[in-house]
Amino acid sequence: MFLYDGTYKKGMMEWDLDNSTWRFSQIHCKGTELFGLSLPEFCQTFQKYIDDGTIVCGWYGGMNFHLAGSTRHVSAVP
Repeated sequence: MFLYDGTYKKGMMEWDLDNSTWRFSQIHCKGTELFGLSLPEFCQTFQKYIDDGTIVCGWYGGMNFHLAGSTRHVSAVP
């Protein structure tokens, strides 16, 4: 997630081949970009983004993420 104007935006870091820079991108489920921001000095300033909470690292696996915490009963046969 990336903090922008006081709101966290879910997205991912991508390497922009055309500009040789890292870019944060939020993509709509239909493939269009909703938000994008180039970070030309990302490799040098990565720790600053983490320390000040601008970037929150994580992994989101779509529906599996939501389903993982929704189980209330687990049955197992030894």
